[in-house]
Amino acid sequence: MNPKQLFLYLIFLSGCLTLAAQNSSRQLKQNPAPFNQDSLKKAMIRQQKIVARQMAAAEITCMAINTPDHRFGYYIFIDGQMVIAQKAIPAIPGNQGFISESEARKTAGLAIQKMKQGEMLPTISIPELQKLGITLPQ
Repeated sequence: MNPKQLFLYLIFLSGCLTLAAQNSSRQLKQNPAPFNQDSLKKAMIRQQKIVARQMAAAEITCMAINTPDHRFGYYIFIDGQMVIAQKAIPAIPGNQGFISESEARKTAGLAIQKMKQGEMLPTISIPELQKLGITLPQ
């Protein structure tokens, strides 16, 4: 399985686990039969560890890009194959890019760090952007 196929498979698997957790929560509310939520959590943690090992062995790189609004975004590559095209600041409504290439690269670095820890697709919050010193739109 090539890196892009692996990435897509892991996104699919993550979505399935999320749906299973949501369905289990709904079932518990409707029918409080005994259910071990810890087993689902343990399965997700095991999967995250597997992904982290695979990502640690992969070459994950980024490239800053210019966006149509004369700002910046980034691409993330796993073993040379593009897996993320981020053309806007994550966690911010709208499509506004970063004000500098440096800010785009810092954010991409955080996303890569999260990927190496097994988070697929990495989410970045506003507090994380603020901690990085990213200029946020008003």
